[in-house]
Amino acid sequence: MNDHASVVDDAARRHLVRGRIEISGRIEGPPLGVAVLNQERARAAVESLQRLRDGLGGSEPIPLSLLSIVPGLFTEQSDSETPLIRDALKQAAILACEALMSMRRTEGRALCDDLRRRTNRVAELGASVAALAPALTQGYRERLRQRIADLLEDTGTALDVGRLEHEVALLADRADVTEEATRLQSHCAQFSSMLDSAGDEPIGRKLEFLLQELNREVNTLGSKIADLQVIGFVLELKAELERMREQVQNVV
Repeated sequence: MNDHASVVDDAARRHLVRGRIEISGRIEGPPLGVAVLNQERARAAVESLQRLRDGLGGSEPIPLSLLSIVPGLFTEQSDSETPLIRDALKQAAILACEALMSMRRTEGRALCDDLRRRTNRVAELGASVAALAPALTQGYRERLRQRIADLLEDTGTALDVGRLEHEVALLADRADVTEEATRLQSHCAQFSSMLDSAGDEPIGRKLEFLLQELNREVNTLGSKIADLQVIGFVLELKAELERMREQVQNVV
């Protein structure tokens, strides 16, 4: 890496903390340096041309204009302009990085607002599922009671209320989503807290981890309760979490 490139690289590393960044620069305008003749190369070129002339039996003088086609004959003495170019590159790189960070902050605020709305929606849907759980347990009890009553009809056998309550308790335990609903609310609160406290520090990876945990709780909710209304809530929850995952990909 040359000196000019290192100036730009240092400025970028101080301002940008994550992501792959490509920076290119172009210097415009007339050169400030002085063209210097490489005398050794010029002398060697003239001697080579003279040998070629002598070998061909010629005697005319070698015109100096032929030297114009010799590559690298002139070099630019740029020592005097190097500090100016370095300072200009450094300032341009800093301004470009600051503009990028300003754009990221603007985009980040919009992303945070969108993610915050979706997080609130996920919390509302989770609360709706939790609120349905007691009614679902009662529904299990009534359906099971009716099914057993239908089976025992005309058999002369009385309904064993104790056994019925035992089966209902087992069903209720398997369908209990209290822990999952509580963890879901906790993850949503953590997610919102990260968004509220986000500064220039990268939080994308942390948000991705919380989304994985939210997905795990939602999948468990869907597997525990076989109810059409709950299934509708779970599908909406998964859709919101997928949209959040896509947005979090844009968060550094």
